Amino acid sequence: MKKVWWKEAVGYQIYPRSFMDSNNDGIGDLQGIIQKLDYIKDLGIDVIWICPMYKSPNDDNGYDISDYKDIMSEFGKMSDFDELLKEVHKRGMRLIIDLVVNHTSDEHEWFIESKSSKDNPKRDWYIWKEGKNGLEPNNWESIFKGSAWEKDEFTKEYFLHIFSKKQPDLNWENEEVRKSIYEMINWWLDKGIDGFRVDAISHIKKEEGLLDMDNPNNLKYVPSFDKHMNVEGIQKYLKELKKETFDKYDIMTVGEANGVTTNDCNEWVGEEGGKFNMIFQFGHLSLWDYENQKSFDVLKYKREMNKWQEALHDKGWNALFIENHDQVRVVSNWGNDREYLVESAKSLGLSYFMQQGTPFIYQGQEIGMTNIELDSINDYDDIGTKNAYYEDIEKGISENYALKKVWMSSRDNSRTPMQWNNSKNGGFSESDKTWFKVNSNYIDINVEKQLDDRNSILNFYKEMIKIRKQNEALIYGKCNLLMRYDENIYAYERVLNDDTFIIMCNLSDNNSIYYQKEINIDYKNLILSTHEVKPHENTTKINLKPWESRVYKVKSIKRQQQKMIDGDLYIAFGDEGLEIFEERQYAKEVLFDYNSLRPSEVDERNKMLENLFGSAGKNFYIEPPFRCDYGYNIFWGEGSYANYNLTVLDCAKVNIGKNVLIGPNVNIFTAGHPVDPEIRASGLEFAMPITICDNVWIGGGSTINPGVSIGENSVIASGSIVTKDIPSNVVAAGNPCKVIRSINEEDKKRYFKGRSI
Repeated sequence: MKKVWWKEAVGYQIYPRSFMDSNNDGIGDLQGIIQKLDYIKDLGIDVIWICPMYKSPNDDNGYDISDYKDIMSEFGKMSDFDELLKEVHKRGMRLIIDLVVNHTSDEHEWFIESKSSKDNPKRDWYIWKEGKNGLEPNNWESIFKGSAWEKDEFTKEYFLHIFSKKQPDLNWENEEVRKSIYEMINWWLDKGIDGFRVDAISHIKKEEGLLDMDNPNNLKYVPSFDKHMNVEGIQKYLKELKKETFDKYDIMTVGEANGVTTNDCNEWVGEEGGKFNMIFQFGHLSLWDYENQKSFDVLKYKREMNKWQEALHDKGWNALFIENHDQVRVVSNWGNDREYLVESAKSLGLSYFMQQGTPFIYQGQEIGMTNIELDSINDYDDIGTKNAYYEDIEKGISENYALKKVWMSSRDNSRTPMQWNNSKNGGFSESDKTWFKVNSNYIDINVEKQLDDRNSILNFYKEMIKIRKQNEALIYGKCNLLMRYDENIYAYERVLNDDTFIIMCNLSDNNSIYYQKEINIDYKNLILSTHEVKPHENTTKINLKPWESRVYKVKSIKRQQQKMIDGDLYIAFGDEGLEIFEERQYAKEVLFDYNSLRPSEVDERNKMLENLFGSAGKNFYIEPPFRCDYGYNIFWGEGSYANYNLTVLDCAKVNIGKNVLIGPNVNIFTAGHPVDPEIRASGLEFAMPITICDNVWIGGGSTINPGVSIGENSVIASGSIVTKDIPSNVVAAGNPCKVIRSINEEDKKRYFKGRSI
């Protein structure tokens, strides 16, 4: 693995409008940032990322740029930026800025020319299209709600805007557009900045034809991510962008890459073929999810984070974060800011910070700043928040409930002014009115109060940063997930050569037990903790209080390569065993995602299972949760249905015919018991296949044992234990299951609803 400065760095994101106001006009500015550079340096930061400070009418807080080579007057002048860059470098830190090239402001000179006439040379710099049947060109919904198209009354055509209607999308198909963008990028790099965070870069390519989204629910406008997010053909433009700009400088590039998966990681961030050093990906967050108020799912969080850790180790690099300017405050959303504010802020920070990748801290995260609950929608600023609120009101949702949704989901939660001390406006500004209200809890939650408190969140972050920098294993080491299926604890190890660190985080309100039988924990090697820890003997088990987390250094652990990570299945030997082991892991991960999807996502569920099973006929459905061992040994017939909690131990083949109906809590076991951890993979030969023929009804709570066949047109009563073959055209029941009688016409109506059998 290549060692470079940006892998070893710790980043700090600044939202200028809310960071520090130097001239007391109620708005943060560049001189305010300069005033606080010593604070940032003392925190241990290496790279500062500043959100847009370009000239802008400020429809979307600076992400609508009207001049790429000028500074927003509220923030200062270009001379202020030059001074900021100089002062950052003087302190041994680096500065990266936001690069917004999916769209501009509608007040940018390029767009003003483009909309002036249909034959203007810059007309094709943006995406224009005629309406259809008196309406928009297609049914795409904007990410900020409403149509993604806006009609220009002068030329009578529509322009595309996947964000705000004042943010028209640039046409990356146009070579002149791309050349102008590259010239601007190099202009900034020549000024001496140290790189870019590239905004919304996965949206620059639109699907050919700009066709309608499928609309089975007959919506007015349909969420359109599939048509403009990581669309085929985008890599051609990203490759050219890198060649014409980034490759010429020693810089840090971070792409905001919504919609990019681990399958795409080599093209995006691969050590050899990647277009960026790292990307912000959002599998562990719901960046644009205004509707759902999801509770924190530790299993899902671990699953998503670990997926990227495994995908990029020795191949690319992660950008690590849990907060930014587009998210609610993590301690309010995932943590418990009422009972365990300090503890949950520390533990959530530790849970991501020690993984492999470059960690970023968003301003205020390091002191545990929380969400804000304002009395009126008029007190909010974010355009997406307001659009979602008024859309809810149009749907008939009450104002009170719509406002509560705003409290939980608004991006403005992270944009409240930074809380520096307990003076007026939290020390952010002396103005009588700030651009956005200061959270009233600044009296208790502020930088000054935490600086001298050795147990504060702020000092925990300082220590965390210092420990990471002092230990190469916490930067370059392999990250291995432990306790994979524990619902409260996020534990992992970092391993590099002979150095091993164990990070254990209880991310719940419950007392929880960390346990790894192979890893001895010694109190003398405790490196960091959220709580006071009393001396303890060497142990493999740690009792963790609610939201308690620790870091230990341990002796290097040698495992058999093919051993299950959690030891909950078996030890596999040889190449064949390793292959079975990997198939088992794959099935576990597919089913984890399958069982996590919403019930409405039927098509997505079935697509996942089709790729898992040996085969699957049309119109089959399995009600989650569903569990199996490998998946590829299961063959589903057309029109079959299984209710919830179906478990299939498919060490051997399981053939399920057409129109088979399976009740809840049914077990289908090709082996007599789940495979013991000490049984070798070759021991699976005792498993025997199961065949369930067409038109079979299996009642809830039944178990089908190894080697059994159930004939067609038969009914197995609920709670039966099937140990021997069941013939066709019968009703069977009991433990052990026995034939009661032949099937009759009444049975057919009752169990098969008149189906012809």
